[in-house]
Amino acid sequence: MEETNQDLLQLVRDYLGMVWRQKMWIILPLIGGILIAGVLIVKLPKIYRSKTLILVEAQKVPEEYVKSAVSGTVEGRLSTIQQQIMSRSLIEKIIKKFGLYPENSNGVITEEAVGRIRNNIDVRTTVARNNNIEAFSISFQGKDPVMVMNVTNELASLFIEENLKIREQLVEGTTEFLDNELKNLKETLERQEARIGEFKRMNMGELPQQLEANLRSLDRIQSDLLATQLAKRSAQDRKLVLEKTIELTRQRIERAASQEREIDDKTLLESGIAPPTAERPPSPQMLKLIQKKMDLANLQTEYKETYPDIIMLKREIQELEDQVALTEMSEAGTLPAGLREPGQNNQSDRRRAPLRVPMGFELERSHIAESQRQIQTIEVELNTLKEREIGLQKQIQLYERRVENVPAREQDLAVLERDYENTKKNYESLLDKKLNAQISENLEKRQKGEQFRILDPANFPERPFKPVPMQIGLMGIAGGLGVGIALAFIREKLDSSIRKPEEVERITSVPVLASIPDFDEELMITEKYLSKTAVNDEKTNGETSHT
Repeated sequence: MEETNQDLLQLVRDYLGMVWRQKMWIILPLIGGILIAGVLIVKLPKIYRSKTLILVEAQKVPEEYVKSAVSGTVEGRLSTIQQQIMSRSLIEKIIKKFGLYPENSNGVITEEAVGRIRNNIDVRTTVARNNNIEAFSISFQGKDPVMVMNVTNELASLFIEENLKIREQLVEGTTEFLDNELKNLKETLERQEARIGEFKRMNMGELPQQLEANLRSLDRIQSDLLATQLAKRSAQDRKLVLEKTIELTRQRIERAASQEREIDDKTLLESGIAPPTAERPPSPQMLKLIQKKMDLANLQTEYKETYPDIIMLKREIQELEDQVALTEMSEAGTLPAGLREPGQNNQSDRRRAPLRVPMGFELERSHIAESQRQIQTIEVELNTLKEREIGLQKQIQLYERRVENVPAREQDLAVLERDYENTKKNYESLLDKKLNAQISENLEKRQKGEQFRILDPANFPERPFKPVPMQIGLMGIAGGLGVGIALAFIREKLDSSIRKPEEVERITSVPVLASIPDFDEELMITEKYLSKTAVNDEKTNGETSHT
């Protein structure tokens, strides 16, 4: 440890010795550096700098009520504004307005002058804790303090104006874009609406929403068809009854004519009556009974046995059957005497029969004519019912085809309506965005949105920004001292004098046995010591004698 300290102490002594030996080569460069620094401080042009602080104010209306249409960050807009202000056209306007370089007497602004202005402009931002820019500063430097202040204010005004212009352009561009998109979407929406309307017109009756109506109509038509078929069957039955009645009536007339011999062949032929037969014609009660039974059969096909009309018909049929039985018993002569009318007997009937035949013949002919007219009416009714039945069957086929086509039409309509709904949603969304963009545009025009506000106007620079005397002086001292030390080291390296025993050993490779000290140095030290001692003795003697 002691050896290390000794070595360090020896090294310091060596360097101090070098400084002492080369002191002139160190002092002279140091003085030269100080002189050069002084000249620079005096001769360098004075550069002044003015600075303004601009605050970034947030939107005055809360964003939950009005959302701004201006996208991007403040930093991005600042960069854009800075690039625009640094453009050659704006720089030339500033140069001409303030006459920044009067040395250009020809009026031509060179690229060098524009570059110098750009280099003299400095924009720095202040970032808040949330990494958002809350303010930024603009500074400009030049030789004239008044000009520097005016240019800084002009730059601040340009930043504010360009910010407002950019925001308005963004909002107007957004509104214009949304207008064009809305126009295109509206045309698409109208085309899709027309396509859906045309599809519905072309497939009217086969649409999904008409399925229930088609099914109800189909049920109603089938019920009408069943009723028509029943009415047709009933008309056919009535026609058969009338035809049977006419046939039986003709047989009765023929029988009566054959018995009385009052109707000749010509009359029979004119009446259209067939040759007489031995068959007994039915009585009116029998015909009525047959009609009632046919009506009962028709009702039993539609209703239950407890239906009131069926019960009533059964009662009437029972009464008619009793009447027919009594009539047959009376004609056969087996009717009990208590049931015969007074004065009625078979012989009187036979005596009065020839007298009633002519009148009965005319009556039966009128019955035949009436029945034929009814048959004609029934035939017209049957033709109408047949046509109605054919029409109902065609309608059933039509509605069945409509019901079968509903799934295919539903799928096609679903595709059209899905595209229409998607387009409609996009249209409504764009409509909301357009409304928001218009509100945002009004917000920007009224300057209620985000904007720049000058917080600290450009100051008048009282002191020059450059050069800094202290800085130049320190640089001169440091430069001169560095040059002097470098020269001292160089001279030490070039000096071949031997000053230590170690150097002799290094050069001659012979160990040093003893060294003779420098007596001049020792004498100087001794003289200094003796002179100092003598001075102290004189002071002591003087004080003693005074006492």
